[in-house]
Amino acid sequence: LLRHLNKSEDAVRLARESKSIEGSKLVANYFSDLGQFDTAIQFLVISLCYQEAFDLAKSSGNIQIYSAALEASIDSQDHNKINLNNDNSQQQKEAAFTQLAEYFRNEGNVLEAGKFSGFSKHYRTVDFKCLHKYDLVWAT
Repeated sequence: LLRHLNKSEDAVRLARESKSIEGSKLVANYFSDLGQFDTAIQFLVISLCYQEAFDLAKSSGNIQIYSAALEASIDSQDHNKINLNNDNSQQQKEAAFTQLAEYFRNEGNVLEAGKFSGFSKHYRTVDFKCLHKYDLVWAT
C-alpha cells in the first residue's frame, strides 16, 4: 500500500486499526524516508522502537513529538493490550521514560524530567537529582 500503490492514508489507517507492530514500523520507515519525521516518530513509538524514535527525535529536533507520543502510549488502552503480558516491552517502555527524563534533566527542564521519571517509576531518583540541582534539598 505504501511504496507501490502510494496509498499512505490507507496504510496509516490499517496500522492504527490493526495495532500491528510490524505495520507501524513499515509506516514509520515510509514517513522517515519522506522526511516527515513527526509522523515517523509517532509510528516508531507505536511499533515499540523507542530507541530509534528517540534518536530520530533528537536528530530532527522533534523531541516534543517523541515525548507526546511516549506519554500518549501510557493512556492508550488499545496500545497497552498489545503489551499486557509482555514484561520485556514494559521494561523497554520504562527505559524509554528514564532516557527521556535524563535528556530533559540534562537540558535543565526539571518539570519534564520529573514527569518522565515518574512515568518510569524512578521516583526517588528524580526527587533528589532535580532538587539537588536547584539547591532545594534541606538537610534532615
